[in-house]
Amino acid sequence: MGYSRDKVLLQCILASIIVVALKGMLLQAKNLPSFWRLSKLDGLVWIITFLTVVLVDIDYGLLVGLALSLASILVQGMKPYTCLLGVMPNIDIYLDCNRYREVSAPILHWNTLVRCEVVTVVLLKVQVTCDMMQCHWVCSF
Repeated sequence: MGYSRDKVLLQCILASIIVVALKGMLLQAKNLPSFWRLSKLDGLVWIITFLTVVLVDIDYGLLVGLALSLASILVQGMKPYTCLLGVMPNIDIYLDCNRYREVSAPILHWNTLVRCEVVTVVLLKVQVTCDMMQCHWVCSF
């Protein structure tokens, strides 16, 4: 008789741990719109990981989430953020030319490490930008 009580007690404790963990996970679902606005790729990773954990299994969900997170890091690293920066009149601040029309003297800015897989993307962006602005450029790495 004591064995069945211990077994029931252990199952109740395990069930309460699972409920507390699910409560936290379900409360994080309220943050999904802000994740989606910041980055659609990160929001998609969150949705797929959440659905895999709930519908398949926790272990597979964590594995899928880890694989998707690594893949999204690789994808984001392959496509660097580039923009034209120009100096604002009367102050020495460089701002994005697409957002501020009154800037002048544009320079190209990219926000990534220079790696072998990114160099071609950066050089293509420089070439397109210089062709658009009818200027000459020199590449030296």
